[in-house]
Amino acid sequence: MPERCRWLLYCRVALVLLQLPSPATALVRYSWCRSALLAREGAIGCTNVATAEETDGRCESPRSSKSSLKEIELWLDEVGVDRRGGGCGPPAARLTSVSGKGIGLTASVELERDSTVASIPRRICFSSDAADAPAGTLRAWAHDLFASIPSSAAAACSEKHLSFEGDVAVVTLQVFLESAAGERSTCAPWMAMLNRKGSLNLPALWPDSDLEGLKGTLVLQDVEACLARAKSERVAVAAAMVKGLRGELGGGGRAGGEGGGFPECPWLDTSNMEGRPTFAEWLHARCTVQSRAYRVRRRYLLIPLVDFANHDDDVAFAVCPGDGVFTGSDEVVFVADRTYRPGEEVCTTYGDMDNAKRLFSFGFVTLKQHAAQPSQRRPAGNMLPLPTEAFCDVELTIAATDELRVFKEAVLRERQAGEDLVSPNLGAMFPLTPFVSQLVEGPARLFVESVLPVMRLVALTPEELTGGDAFGDACDTRSVFGTSFDSRMTDTSSDKCPVLAAGTGRQVLAHLGSRLSLQNEQQALRLLAEQCRTRLGSLNPTFGDVETLRAVADDSHESKTFAACGPRSLLCATVRVGEAIAWYALLKACAEKMEGGTGVREEQTWASWTLERCETAAE
Repeated sequence: MPERCRWLLYCRVALVLLQLPSPATALVRYSWCRSALLAREGAIGCTNVATAEETDGRCESPRSSKSSLKEIELWLDEVGVDRRGGGCGPPAARLTSVSGKGIGLTASVELERDSTVASIPRRICFSSDAADAPAGTLRAWAHDLFASIPSSAAAACSEKHLSFEGDVAVVTLQVFLESAAGERSTCAPWMAMLNRKGSLNLPALWPDSDLEGLKGTLVLQDVEACLARAKSERVAVAAAMVKGLRGELGGGGRAGGEGGGFPECPWLDTSNMEGRPTFAEWLHARCTVQSRAYRVRRRYLLIPLVDFANHDDDVAFAVCPGDGVFTGSDEVVFVADRTYRPGEEVCTTYGDMDNAKRLFSFGFVTLKQHAAQPSQRRPAGNMLPLPTEAFCDVELTIAATDELRVFKEAVLRERQAGEDLVSPNLGAMFPLTPFVSQLVEGPARLFVESVLPVMRLVALTPEELTGGDAFGDACDTRSVFGTSFDSRMTDTSSDKCPVLAAGTGRQVLAHLGSRLSLQNEQQALRLLAEQCRTRLGSLNPTFGDVETLRAVADDSHESKTFAACGPRSLLCATVRVGEAIAWYALLKACAEKMEGGTGVREEQTWASWTLERCETAAE
């Protein structure tokens, strides 16, 4: 049969199928679309598409079904994802394998700025809002189930001084249930692609041996908190699932199951559900959500198609709710931030973040290639990629034996209401400029000035608070506590902070915005400098880090920014070297302020500083 006649026949069949009742339409229409595509483009092999580097994390994927990019695109069309602007032309973008990035989106046609790449109905997304889940689906049952567990899960997290991320947990539960369904899931092609081996390279999934490379970094702190939070969530979810199977959750809700049971889940052995999900299953699902979901207004959404779009620092916007005019108000819209030519990768934004957050949440880092000695001719091999930015968080630890502990905690309580007072943090992200002087005299010095009011509070002595005219009339501390002032200031046995009059804490810190005394100023700077030295010692960049960074340099002799997804030694070296640079810049800024210096005179680069530090450590 000629090709033209064959397609006319398919179109006639399609018109007939569209008239079928909706329960029968889904399966038949999916089969027809698949056959039509096979007839036009030839047989499609069901190969498993994986990223360039397959990793052996803490757990294997819960289920890894063979799938293909074509199959998931057919599924996207079937469930109502509009990639054609409501027309019948080619899709605006396709899922493709992007070199060095795994799966991504590339433009199929020329896209203008602000044009719609895809419109996705919220009913097919995994949403934190129960109203988005169609009745009778696993997603609806997940919301009914989750409604019974937040209090216990939140309590378990609070015992470990962790916040309970309810939005993340309920979307994670949906991912687990649909993944466990395998081929029976209504979104099997999507789940198979999400769960393909090697698709996640997040540190939370790394073995302990690989985490050794992150010692001293903020990433390791985040990983430890993530694992502890995941354990608490999993215990609460597993207990609720057992109750659901036993019919102990009530009337079954919108899921349609009797007695709170599963809505037709024959793939789950209801007689052997103790301990499901396992920690490995839950952690993998949680990392999937953490690395791919979006916050769209008040909802937390895992969005098919869009969840495979890669990040670009230059993209300012990408995902937004439908406006109700050109797109439905019940849709999520993926918008082109600029003009794209056919074949170009269409990217999204994951938000502004430092390399520690990039690695923890998404499994990649960004570097910029610099010359180690810009004043000299640059021979081959003299280029060194360095991190683009780093984050520093200063811990304000108040000693239990501090005579003014209760007063200081009262001031900090007003400043950081609801946060842990044992070690409140002050943090900032530093863009790592090529030269030492640029970072020390710029962001580092500004950060030291912003932290000093609180450091002055930490360094404050009883004599400075009550004697002399350090505070003067600006803040009458005795009037804050009345006649019991002296006893309440030195009552170190009390675990309760006194209640300050409204605004008094801010008044105290405002007064501490200026120097109290030379002694207090020097002590505040010494406390900050000591913390910088401690953090530098724990990070300790080595020659191995430098060699790892050099391995990804090229001989173009150009400064350029690029993203890196692996190997893990490169990811660890990038974060560790970046944080070491930021802490050293803070240390140098503290030293200059203590000595009354006017700034760094040298034009040393961070690349050469890294090499010198490693040489000194080796000696």
